[in-house]
Amino acid sequence: MSNQLIELRNVSKFYEEKKALNSINLSLNKNEVVGILGLNGAGKSTCLKIIAGILPPSEGEIFIEDECIFSSHNEKGIIQKKISIGYLPEFITLYPELTVKNFLEFFLVIKSIPKNDRKKQYESIIKKTNLEEYQNVLIKYLSLGYQKRVGIAQSISGNPKLIILDEPISGLDPKQIIEIRNLIRDLAKEHTILISSHILSEISQTCDRVYILHKGAIVKEILKNDLSQLETIFMEVTS
Repeated sequence: MSNQLIELRNVSKFYEEKKALNSINLSLNKNEVVGILGLNGAGKSTCLKIIAGILPPSEGEIFIEDECIFSSHNEKGIIQKKISIGYLPEFITLYPELTVKNFLEFFLVIKSIPKNDRKKQYESIIKKTNLEEYQNVLIKYLSLGYQKRVGIAQSISGNPKLIILDEPISGLDPKQIIEIRNLIRDLAKEHTILISSHILSEISQTCDRVYILHKGAIVKEILKNDLSQLETIFMEVTS
């Protein structure tokens, strides 16, 4: 059986006359951390939203576990298979007047987790994200780092196969960045993780592979052995 979870083949996205993505090819394997890097306006958020199923591509094909779920060559498209996906956008939408517990329990309900499974799932995500001592704290009183942690906890509720994190460490202090990095690596033992970030040094320490997106096109895939040279490679291919 293939280890591949998701594959995009020649995927493009148009916004009227503007081409946000230009025939990109990428793949995500099971239980790995993959990064997407790019300058502002490179198309990172559009790419993440297509993978998350929020936006349809204009052209190309998308495969989940080797089965085609979308093809622009088919007039009706193809939707034969889906996987559960957790998504954390760059700008977190939290409910400040709720406690951490109320907020996460609410997401378990709207994600249609069976009632008998909610307590077990809640306890699992609280433990994974080290939020036990903050369960009864109102979200508005949490630091930005812990609000990000709550956002990640929301994204893993329902035990998704794929977790997409858009700028999960922006605005965090060094200690919080290290904690989130360790959390992401722990989550990769059970999930595939896709991260978008502007922080090259953190991406190089967190990811197994990195795609560089520039002007809507993937201009480089960097494997783990070359991630120590990420900054140099990034400057070369985006100059």
